[in-house]
Formats: sequence, C-alpha cells, structure tokens
Amino acid sequence: MSRRAKLLLIHTGGTIGMNLDGEPDPKNAFTSQLEKYCPSLFDLADVHVEILLNKDSSNMAPADWVAMSETLDRHRNNYDGFLVTHGTDTMAFSATALSFMLRGFNKPVIFTGAQRPLLDPRSDGPRNLVHSAQIAIENQIKEVGIFFDSYVFRGNRARKVSAMSFGAFSSPNYPPLAHVGVKVDYSRYLEIPAAAYRLRTELDAGVFSFSIFPGMEVTGLKSFLSGYKAVVIQAFGPGDVPTENSDLLSLIRDLAKDGIQVIITSQSNSGEVDLSLYEAGRAARAAGALTSLDMTWESAVIKSMHLLGQELDSAEFKKQFTENLCGELSVDLP
Repeated sequence: MSRRAKLLLIHTGGTIGMNLDGEPDPKNAFTSQLEKYCPSLFDLADVHVEILLNKDSSNMAPADWVAMSETLDRHRNNYDGFLVTHGTDTMAFSATALSFMLRGFNKPVIFTGAQRPLLDPRSDGPRNLVHSAQIAIENQIKEVGIFFDSYVFRGNRARKVSAMSFGAFSSPNYPPLAHVGVKVDYSRYLEIPAAAYRLRTELDAGVFSFSIFPGMEVTGLKSFLSGYKAVVIQAFGPGDVPTENSDLLSLIRDLAKDGIQVIITSQSNSGEVDLSLYEAGRAARAAGALTSLDMTWESAVIKSMHLLGQELDSAEFKKQFTENLCGELSVDLP
C-alpha cells in the first residue's frame, strides 16, 4: 500500500479566508472553513495547516517573506509538497521573493488563493486548492509556482492581470508550467538553473520604482532618490526614455555616478527590454542604466532587493542581475 503524500498548507491571509464583507476572519477560523467548504482537499493527502499570517496581501512586507521562507525551510524534510494561501494583490511579489530565497529547495511550493471567499457559494477557492494540492502531489514542478483557475505559472514570471476574473494571473514572457483540465498537462519548459540549497533571507528594501510618462518633470528627484540603492524605472516599449526636453537622462547619469543601480523595465506587459534597439534606449544605457531583459517589473524589483541584500559590489550586482538565477529571465527557448 503506497504512502499518502504529506502536504503543508501555510496560510498567510487574503480573500480566500475572508468573510463576505471582505474582512479577514479570525485566524483559527480558516482550518474549519477548509474542512467544511473544501473537504476533498483532505482526501488527496495528509494535509497539515499552519496559520502563519492573516493579512490582506496589500500589507505584505519583506519581513513576511522571510517568515514564509523560514517556515518552509524548517519543514523542508517533513513534507512532500507545500501550498501557500495568499491574497492575490501581491501574490506575484511573494512568490518571486521566495523563488530567490529558496533557490535549490527542489520541492513544490505552490501559491494559490481566491477571488471570492471560501464562504461564498461561488468561490473559486476550493477548485484552486484541490488542483494546487494535486500539482504538489505529482511533484513535477519542483519550484515556486502560482496556480490559478487552470494554469500553473512560474512564480517569478507571473503577474496579476485581472481584479475581477477567476483567471487572475498570466505569465506574459514564459509558457505556463502546467495546464489543468481533465488531466494535468505539464510543459517541457520546467528546468531552472541548478543551485545548492541554502536559505537566503537577506533582503535590502532600499529600492524605489516609478513609471515615466510624456512631459514628466524629474527636477528635484535626485535628492529624493539619493537615499536609495537601486531605482527601477518603468520606461516605454523596449526600454525607451525621452531624450528631448527632458532631464531624465541627466538623472540616470547622476544616480549611476553616485553608485545607485538604475534599472530599466517596460510598461509593456510582454516583450524584452532591449537598450540597443532604438536611440532612446541606447541613450539610457550610455547614461548608466541596466536592462531588465524579459523579467517582469515585480521580478526586477524583488531581484534588486535580493542582490542588494547580498552586499555585492556594483560590478557583481550588474553581473548577477542579468544572469538567470532561478528562471526569472529567459535563455533562448527552442
């Protein structure tokens, strides 16, 4: 007789555990809600529930990512797979952070949640929980992922794209890791760079990000940004910035000279930042800006925090930022 899989469900809050008024229910209510509204979850595996947090995900902070990663590290050898229930608004940030902090973990860590509370008869929570558990049991995706609706996305490639649809997430620059229908179809793009496992909880939140727009005035920003260690700029298209009647290039140049990492991402939802494509991108590169390639904005921000936490020198930061550490940016897909 085969052994039943052991799963740890770490609850951090979010809509899935809220009441019908959109407020977090008491911590101790979530396990009983699971037993009442999603009993089939416990038929799939031996499930242990740990209530780590009970937050609206808008309130998530780096200290919470550390708490999640330390909990997973502590239980790594005790369970076959892990589920993390989390609010949708910042789920992509948390999944991305854990992908860097748990490099080499080599077990399924599947984030999921719901757009409607478990208490709601129309909740998508039970479906998301059951399919997430099945993905974890099958042990094909040995990394941090997000399951929502019918797809598993690489955690550091996912973005929340809808506030109202049950299909709340997408992965604009990387194929889904799996599609769940009558059966689970796994992608052939499952590998991530090999890494010896160790818990990496060092994060430095000295990162600021802003999005540019035509006619934007940046005068006065230098003194404000001088207190940060990295600045992530959401530019146009493939990384273009205004070059006429704009002080933005001077700002980038001054920040870079002061040793602040300046990173260019795109306001576009998909595609790659290529600072060699147009003069407007080449000007940003010449001023000292660094490309984020095809990382999501969320991943560029979190990866900056992660690398700053390692206290790397500037050259090593730039080197590692443009390396594929845990699947966050593409090598050429065949």
